[in-house]
Amino acid sequence: MNRVLKCLSLVAVLAILGINYSKAQGDFSFHAGLVSPLASFADSRASNGQIAWREKTGRAGAGLGFEAGMKFRYGIPSIQGLGVIVTADIFYNGPNTDVKDYWQDRTDEMLDYSDVEDVEITLPKYVNLPIMIGANYNHQLSNSVKVYGEGALGLNIGMLTNFRGQVIGDDFEEINGINYETNTSFAFQIGAGILFSDRFSLGVHYYALGNQKIKGKQSEEEIYDGESHVYEDMLNLRSINPTMFVVKAGFHF
Repeated sequence: MNRVLKCLSLVAVLAILGINYSKAQGDFSFHAGLVSPLASFADSRASNGQIAWREKTGRAGAGLGFEAGMKFRYGIPSIQGLGVIVTADIFYNGPNTDVKDYWQDRTDEMLDYSDVEDVEITLPKYVNLPIMIGANYNHQLSNSVKVYGEGALGLNIGMLTNFRGQVIGDDFEEINGINYETNTSFAFQIGAGILFSDRFSLGVHYYALGNQKIKGKQSEEEIYDGESHVYEDMLNLRSINPTMFVVKAGFHF
């Protein structure tokens, strides 16, 4: 969670700087939208427990999510309609329904044992922060309506929130956890949309956030009759490739 807060703080600082700069130099906008994961990022074999954050598979099992971000556009005076853009976004995707159902079934199975009192499981969520630079082209349709197209390249910071499973019994307690490493990857996006009165926009975008290796440290703590035993090991799984379709609405300053 600290990693996510640091990223949000960075985005907030960039937003403040962007608003101040855009008042004199160009167009600055905030946007937010819905995220639909695609291909292997959305796929899972959850019925067999095959998921990228715990097994050697590229299927990430991500569910529908949301995004928020900002974009600064500086128009090129010599070419009408063309501009340079800098964007920063944050994407959040929790597990999809298949993954949730699988772990709910696992929880119910464990609770069926007579010596188990409680089971708590916290599933990882995918958090991505792409920062990109690219080009944007606006075409005037009427006095108040423009259409735009854009593309951008950059760096993505990919994170997984931690996994935690806790089983409490009559005379024992077991705690399993995985702390995942943050990684960086090459990213790009393309998109198009419509701009109303230079103030409100609606767009559709495709994001590919690169190859992300799933690595971290896993631990298991067993507590029996008041005695604790802790086991730790490094986790080195396969890579995932977050790709997504995004519908976003924006407000321009």
